[in-house]
Amino acid sequence: MTTAVELKNIIKDFNVFYEAPALIKNILPFLKTPGSYEKLRALNDISMKLEHGKCYAIIGRNGGGKSTLLQLIAGITKETSGEKIVSGKISTLLELCSGFHPELTGKENIFLNGSLLGLSKKRLNEKFDEILHFSELNKFIDSKVKIYSSGMFMRLGFSIAVQAEFDIFLCDEIIAVGDHEFRKKCYKKILEFKNMGKCIVFATHDPSAVESVADHVFWLDKGCIKAQGAPAEIMDEYLNPGNV
Repeated sequence: MTTAVELKNIIKDFNVFYEAPALIKNILPFLKTPGSYEKLRALNDISMKLEHGKCYAIIGRNGGGKSTLLQLIAGITKETSGEKIVSGKISTLLELCSGFHPELTGKENIFLNGSLLGLSKKRLNEKFDEILHFSELNKFIDSKVKIYSSGMFMRLGFSIAVQAEFDIFLCDEIIAVGDHEFRKKCYKKILEFKNMGKCIVFATHDPSAVESVADHVFWLDKGCIKAQGAPAEIMDEYLNPGNV
């Protein structure tokens, strides 16, 4: 199989800025001064090779670096040091309401969100019924999305994202907000893409999803790869008391 993504010794730092209220600074002068900051290392020496035709799960506690890793692969954020090589087009589903306008209807947002993913109006017209059918939002498609629940946003976002032309699909923990039956539907679609030779990378806290869908698991902890390997083996270690 060919390589879809290769990361070599990736480091990602963020600057955390401080601004204390004037009154507090007068009382407690030892506090950080305006404009001062410290570096937060979100990813530390990350190396991995992801192949087309395989599905990868990223697990770990909140704040472990999962979202930052997906954003870096997607090109939303840039590494501080190291090397990233991506071979193929990427489609993402990383933030729940990203690409949606609350004052537009679901139908209007299909065209807005789809255009942001690089889908033409012609393709969106051709795929509209398929998007609607997969999302199961027929009753609400002409309503403004500001009334949508988080699960409805996930349904619509996933249904649009999988219509993009891509070789690599990146998905954050968003699927978890859907109901059980729709999650099963999403993971079935992910397996279809894997069988088509696409590379799938998803972050999750769902052990059953990892063991049923993923070929390989990366466990991130404090920005580092703590362990990686076969799903059953890594999940057994991860789910030991004290790890989650």
